[in-house]
Amino acid sequence: MISWAKENRTLIFLVFLTALSSVAHYVHNIVHFEHYPEPDWLNPQIVDFFWFIMTPFAILGLYFNKKRMPRSAFSALTIYSLMNMLTLLHYACDAKVPITFTIHFFIWFEAVCAAILLFYIGRKYGRVI
Repeated sequence: MISWAKENRTLIFLVFLTALSSVAHYVHNIVHFEHYPEPDWLNPQIVDFFWFIMTPFAILGLYFNKKRMPRSAFSALTIYSLMNMLTLLHYACDAKVPITFTIHFFIWFEAVCAAILLFYIGRKYGRVI
């Protein structure tokens, strides 16, 4: 019998990678907030708070997967992936200063990781849902 972790190592890796990319982006965003294109109403505390809202969806998705609840796992992980892709909204805001390579990197690293996770869960759960 194959262990759950071994059976789901790709999913676990992609969730971990997406979480890591979001931590890196959110920390950089909070530390260098004045350099990021953001709407006027946003502040570092709201950015920090949103990370704590979205990350439990990743944990729930893995939990539901482990409990063999594919619809719930798919829903939670889809929500998590889409919330991570909201990072692309930086480009919808007026930049007060030129966007650095580092900022572009963190935005795209998170978005690409989330897109890969979204594609993977679509393939993994698409037949079940």
